Amino acid sequence: MTVVIANRRQRPGVALLAFTVLAALDVIGQLTGNHALATTCTALLMPMLGLWLITSRPRGAGLRLLLVGMAFAWLGDLALLGQGDVRFIAGMASFLVMQCCYIAAFSRV
Repeated sequence: MTVVIANRRQRPGVALLAFTVLAALDVIGQLTGNHALATTCTALLMPMLGLWLITSRPRGAGLRLLLVGMAFAWLGDLALLGQGDVRFIAGMASFLVMQCCYIAAFSRV
């Protein structure tokens, strides 16, 4: 029995395609007022972008900082999907941590 493992270069393409489809569906959901579609796609965008990043770059400290920043961006997105001051402050705090991670990651480039 032969097991064929997909080429590493093919996986990033699938993740990027899935991200592109999710982004397009998110825009369509926003434009048409389909809040369920927009909310679902918004919640999946950053994890899919993170998957693309993991499968397309070698490991390193910069990558880890980018992924941590993306995780906080995702948490900020999720917080801002709801209503209220607490969620807004949580979203802004998440985006602040995200920006700090991005600055640290890109200063290493």
